[in-house]
Amino acid sequence: MVLTSARPVITSRRPDIQGLRAVAVLSVIAFHARLKLPGGFVGVDVFFVISGFVIAGVLARELATSSRVSYRRFYSRRFKRLTPALALTVTVTLLLSVVLESPFGVQQVTAETGLGAMLSVANVVIALVSGRYFAPAAEANPLLNTWSLSVEEQFYLIFPILFVLAWRHHPRAWSAKQMLTWVLTLAGLISFALCIVGWSGALSSSVGNAVLGFYSPVPRAWEFTAGALLFLFTERRRVRTGLAVGCGWAGLVLLIVSFSSISDARTYPGPWTLLPVAATCLLIIGGSATGTVVSRVLSTGPMVYLGDRSYSLYLWHWPMIVFAEALFPGELSARLVAVAVSFIVALAAYRYVEDPIRRHTPTRAGGWARLVTAAFIPPVLVAGVLWQGANHLWWSSWPNNRDQQLALQVARDCVDVPFSPDECTFGAVGNSGIVLVAGDSQAYAAVDGIIAAAEPMGLQVVVTSQSGCPFISGGVDPATSASCLEWQQEVINYVARTRPAAVVIANRSAGYVNREWSWVPLVDGQGKSASSSDDAATVWQASLSNLASTLAESDTPVLVLSPIPDLDDRGDSRSLMDLWMRGGVAATPKASRADYEETRALVVAAERRVAADNPNVLLVDPAPILCGVDACPRVLDNKPVYLDWGHLNRDGSLALAPLWQRALKQSSLLGQR
Repeated sequence: MVLTSARPVITSRRPDIQGLRAVAVLSVIAFHARLKLPGGFVGVDVFFVISGFVIAGVLARELATSSRVSYRRFYSRRFKRLTPALALTVTVTLLLSVVLESPFGVQQVTAETGLGAMLSVANVVIALVSGRYFAPAAEANPLLNTWSLSVEEQFYLIFPILFVLAWRHHPRAWSAKQMLTWVLTLAGLISFALCIVGWSGALSSSVGNAVLGFYSPVPRAWEFTAGALLFLFTERRRVRTGLAVGCGWAGLVLLIVSFSSISDARTYPGPWTLLPVAATCLLIIGGSATGTVVSRVLSTGPMVYLGDRSYSLYLWHWPMIVFAEALFPGELSARLVAVAVSFIVALAAYRYVEDPIRRHTPTRAGGWARLVTAAFIPPVLVAGVLWQGANHLWWSSWPNNRDQQLALQVARDCVDVPFSPDECTFGAVGNSGIVLVAGDSQAYAAVDGIIAAAEPMGLQVVVTSQSGCPFISGGVDPATSASCLEWQQEVINYVARTRPAAVVIANRSAGYVNREWSWVPLVDGQGKSASSSDDAATVWQASLSNLASTLAESDTPVLVLSPIPDLDDRGDSRSLMDLWMRGGVAATPKASRADYEETRALVVAAERRVAADNPNVLLVDPAPILCGVDACPRVLDNKPVYLDWGHLNRDGSLALAPLWQRALKQSSLLGQR
């Protein structure tokens, strides 16, 4: 084959890039529909690179033709292109949320995210209120996908100014393009370095996570600059057909590897992000020369058609999937129907809203004022109504709501307060001593059942509970958890002074051991963070064993509560539809028994080794009561037993009373006092 040279396509429209947009949006939709595409979410990274390439082209062409950039024209085009379609999606989503989502926290998050999306700060709002992208709380947010739109809009706000400044202000020895290349390269390298710092966890703190976390534009900026630099390097250059063919195939292979090998189990973004970014750059180079196989496939009519509508498809697919999941939890068929509906809605939105407004240019200030008002007022107004209505539970009476359940728990005021035995002692006065219950937030949730078991034996119950602080011996980072360590030692000193009849330890132990949950990290005796679940299990075993040995010096039996199941749901999911159709009693989500056993296997094995090595330790397993053969339900005997996704309410705690009674008797506690 004779290799020829082809002049690159330098017009503003590249059909192959539109086809690449289609690939990106379809991969994201497949991932969100929970089809077998573990790395589908990297389609967002493909969009970021394309945006950098396209925006650099827009600015460079304007500078080449007029020697200036009209910021007014640039931002007005961005507004018309993005905001009206976003406003329609946000408004409809908020209206559907009124009926389909729960006012017990979920609607408030949706309202706040909708307002953030309209102000181009959805990524900041989501990071604050929804947490980790792959967490259940975030996945319940029907506007979660707007985080990436806000990142793009923040890029559009800064990048044109940086571009023009670098273009205009450069040393005489350099051309404008050279100056721009150096500035973009430096910015990209700094962003990538910060991306690696965030990925490594070297700055793991509230501030570090906010600046370098998943939703931040800082560790993503290099993806945009990669696209912009690619435009500068390929502009008006001839790309040999052979090189284009090789780049196209290499990009395709890398993209397939990205979709199949990257998953939500990895900390992201990070070094793995190089794969989809490199793949996108190679595919764009491959499309610079017409006639290559990859370019022809990406430029086919159906691919270009979907690529042109990729923005609307991206906007609409996620709200529809979230609402389908709320109505039919765990049903693949419901998610697939939601995807089909989202395609219909997105195509209609493109036809009647996105495309007409993009093509229309108001000629007078009054026309712009009407367009801006029409875009901002409806979603902002509906967001305010949703937020207020949710905060007042839509002025309706909900059976068994969380506040009512929490009010029934006797130790509700003993969590996240200084250890005060005088204020947090429960049960009738007896002559058999006390049982001390200590742990993270699981401790206060477990107390009611322990009181019910201990009171007939003449035992009082003292409780102390600190959220996110396990009652073990050390195990937490002194640099960030000094107060936790001080509390641990205070409780240990109390045991040495008072010699209680028993100490009950109740922690969310599986959360500390399973590192992929991104729960509170553990550190070993040398202060080294446990980077894997196996390492965390080792630290947990050593810390719990040290605590058991210390308490044994006071002849104190230790009862350790094994992990209770975390429900695979998003808290109290009841909606107005549930209230109207089922009287406020929602469907009962469950935790898979198999998943539960798998997620707690490491920590249970570690705790069993502690019990084997320490005769004063007895494990209390809640599974026989809270779980059946296949599932661990939210409701037992027609009563909800959970306060939220992972804490028992009073009824759930009381359901475990027989377990505690047997454990207390098995330890022969009364005979020891």
